[in-house]
Amino acid sequence: MGTWSMHFHWTSSIQSTVRDAVLILTRNYSLTLIDALDTLYVMGDLDEFSRGVRLVSENVDFDTDTNVQVFEANIRVLGGLLSAHILASSEADSPKHHHSKKNRQGSSKKAQAKEPSLHKYKSSRKASSKSSSSGTLVDGYNNELYDLALDLASRLLPAFHESHAGLPYPRVNLRHGVTEEPYLRQNINCLAGVGTLSLEFGLLSHLSGDPVYERVARNALRSVWDMRNNETFLFGNSFDIHSKQWHSGLSGLGAGMDSFYEYLIKAYVMFNEQDYLLLFNEMYRLVSYFNKEGRHRCLSPSLRSGDPSGPPIFRNVDYRSGQLLTNWIDSLQAAWPGILVLFGDIEEAICQHALHFAIWQKYSALPERFNLVHQTSEVHFYPLRPELAESTYLLYRATKSPFYLHVGRIIAEDINKYTRTSCGFATLKDVKSKTLEDRMESFVLSETFKYLYLLFDEENELHSSNMAGKFLFSTEGHILPVLKYISPHHNLTSASWFSPPQPLPVDRAFSRPDLTCEAVPFLYQHSMPLPPHMLYQIEGIVGLHS
Repeated sequence: MGTWSMHFHWTSSIQSTVRDAVLILTRNYSLTLIDALDTLYVMGDLDEFSRGVRLVSENVDFDTDTNVQVFEANIRVLGGLLSAHILASSEADSPKHHHSKKNRQGSSKKAQAKEPSLHKYKSSRKASSKSSSSGTLVDGYNNELYDLALDLASRLLPAFHESHAGLPYPRVNLRHGVTEEPYLRQNINCLAGVGTLSLEFGLLSHLSGDPVYERVARNALRSVWDMRNNETFLFGNSFDIHSKQWHSGLSGLGAGMDSFYEYLIKAYVMFNEQDYLLLFNEMYRLVSYFNKEGRHRCLSPSLRSGDPSGPPIFRNVDYRSGQLLTNWIDSLQAAWPGILVLFGDIEEAICQHALHFAIWQKYSALPERFNLVHQTSEVHFYPLRPELAESTYLLYRATKSPFYLHVGRIIAEDINKYTRTSCGFATLKDVKSKTLEDRMESFVLSETFKYLYLLFDEENELHSSNMAGKFLFSTEGHILPVLKYISPHHNLTSASWFSPPQPLPVDRAFSRPDLTCEAVPFLYQHSMPLPPHMLYQIEGIVGLHS
């Protein structure tokens, strides 16, 4: 089957699954539907996107006696609402090209007549759902998703206000806030839980003119930054929000920590604030020193096959000493190569991606934990996480190496072969036996399938020259604008921005190294991204050749 025929067969299956999600409104706040709305946009199904926007607008109500995780509600629901609002509010222009199979075949005149132009987003700052909105992508759209986003964020704020250290409680009740219920008063949060707020909360502050959302996100970041160990300057994983003492001393790049680093580099891109980049620079230097074993660089010191050094691998260490703490790495660490692409360290990204793809090749999936010493899966389930697909997509966009199309095809075909059911795609309960669990996470639609679709859709509007540098993906795969392209956007220095957030505790000695995507060697675009003997070495680490 050719690449494009496989792509469209796969796309048809995904679109059917997302359309089914549009029909499902559950637990009053429609998690899967909201999380998947901008996937419909990416796939060019503008009729279903418009219908989904109307369904959410007419049916979702956050005034419900429901406990939610602040982290998940932020990235999945708040981020989904903001992304869909930006897209629904974009001006409708006549398209120069159409980025979906449906549009290419001319089967949707309505979709063709109203192709979105994200860079012509109409600002809704201080807008109300009662205001009129004409000429937008979704007919009759009057900022309802923006109103819902503002309502949801206000219901998450008690998690911050009830805490005295600037660090949010991990859970909140959407109607009652943080009550005396023991479940809501649990005070153990994780690094990602407090450090993955800046994009969504910051964007909402810029749209609304209310600084409180950005302020609580930045203050939480500053509070946890001050908790680094005073010897290694590393973070632990989880901590007590009141005592600010670490509950878990594991320091790594996987679960509980991954998106903290991701949002440092993405906040720099979105807000164009140098401080975020300096923070990332400092942490990259530290984890490269303490967490990385093997060669200093992926392709150094030489390309000789006899070089005894192993490939670089980032391990889990004790945050107090930097000593090796576990023999496993987890599947969320597969996002790290994509983060390095955004930073501009393509060489390191290629090597880290190769490690996780080797594990995928062993199981046709990515187990939650893989033991590097015993070369086997340690936690066996795979809920169709997106991290490897995301890194594959970003590496392809950076290098244009056809190798990553090959990787994407393998991932897509394995998911289709082992997890597809009559009504969706199921979690692999065990990557070895391929038994299934009756569960499909919302991120499968919002991230995994979105990145695989975009990997093969070269003509997608998001890949056009008009869109270059004007958007980024949140940690949940939501399309968010780079703020300097929203016109008008709020002036952060204006007097109306009362009580500005505390400045970030940056060390100006950490400046950006000379790493840019433009520096990708020409060789990567026309051959394997790594020399064969190095790929073989990485595959040997996970036991592919035993």
